[in-house]
Amino acid sequence: MVINRIIAAILILLVVVIFPVGIWAVAASGAAFSAETYKNGLVRQNLYPDIVPVVVPALVREADQQSDVPNLIINLNTIRTAIGEDTWREITTALVPPEWLQTQVESAIDNFFIQLEGDNEAASETADFSEVSTRLRGEVGQEAIAQILAAAPACTEDELARLEATSPTLLICNPPEDAEAALRTQLSAEFVRFASVLDQFETNFNDLSGIEDDGLVSVRLGIEAFGQLLSLGYLCPIGLLALVVTLTVRSFKGFARWIGLPLILVGIFALLPLPFLRAGIADNVTSILTSSSGNLEERVFQARLATGLLLSGFDQFSAPVSVQGFAFIVVGLILLLVMWLRERRDRTQFALTPEGQIYSVATGKVIGSVTPADLPRPSSSDL
Repeated sequence: MVINRIIAAILILLVVVIFPVGIWAVAASGAAFSAETYKNGLVRQNLYPDIVPVVVPALVREADQQSDVPNLIINLNTIRTAIGEDTWREITTALVPPEWLQTQVESAIDNFFIQLEGDNEAASETADFSEVSTRLRGEVGQEAIAQILAAAPACTEDELARLEATSPTLLICNPPEDAEAALRTQLSAEFVRFASVLDQFETNFNDLSGIEDDGLVSVRLGIEAFGQLLSLGYLCPIGLLALVVTLTVRSFKGFARWIGLPLILVGIFALLPLPFLRAGIADNVTSILTSSSGNLEERVFQARLATGLLLSGFDQFSAPVSVQGFAFIVVGLILLLVMWLRERRDRTQFALTPEGQIYSVATGKVIGSVTPADLPRPSSSDL
């Protein structure tokens, strides 16, 4: 019996260690493979307005490769260099709304995780550029052209001469009034040209992710195998608890003692790292700001991106961990409480008064009575 108790104690120790690790691993896996983690991470830091100025050159470069219209990216870089980063950010945000970008990015994220679940048809869905092309052709595009001309440096004599000669090279400068119409026409034609390319532009999930079908199948199989491995984090502790019950439990009191207390410890250890993880996120952001080699704006953007994703991942991780941790504690406390109530009931003392009344010492009340007729008669064998 003593050996059984020693073995059971060792098994309980293993349960208290393995069970929280299993809870953390399953919760971390759920956070990492949840589309909401990445979507919420980008939204909570309001990153889409900052992503737009970076996305536009990438979009133009991709369109340049797919179309037979040359020099789109060259002309775009010419505009960006001439007007400066502040005006560039304002113009690109007007032409490519952050709300549109958010819709496309979230759609791509959803499609990625849908494919991981086995739906290959999601890869054929394409991004919708109709809103951007409409803005390029419409009033927003004309307002952007006015901003470009106002922010550009004054035209030199050589640039004016090239403008009068209708040079095919895109000129970005602030012309005098008599030459403004010609430059506006040239920029409008460039905007329409880019809009026409976007109308025929097709990019789907595979283009955005760069993952081939074979690679996606490998990722999917790896995730499935990892999920099956994580299930051991629950199955092993449950099996060990069953073995403890077999070795030591002979009554409900024993069951409550050997199972209730370990469940409470599992819940406490599962909840214990949560505040430290949140503090670690702040340390990670600080290290990004101090160690990155980029300029201050790039480092701030990287820190905001990391903060958004980590906090979103922490929320996705902490929710199931908190629920399970508190559930284990509550179940363990219930078992111990029921055991205590049963023991208290078993320890309740009674007294019999001379009048035959049954008196409860615990409550101080008469709970019944007994008469000689209620007493068992001795049998012949007792005489």
